[in-house]
Amino acid sequence: MRLTKRDIALTKISIPAAIHSVYFRGKRYSYNDYLAILKQADKNKDRK
Repeated sequence: MRLTKRDIALTKISIPAAIHSVYFRGKRYSYNDYLAILKQADKNKDRK
């Protein structure tokens, strides 16, 4: 999974689990998408 600049910006904010979806910079993300992006961002950060 390749992260876009929008995805990386999404990792900078904290979204609680009670929120099922969020509309961020023109794209709708479900909470599961958000968790997957966070996990991928952590992998990329550890790799560097």
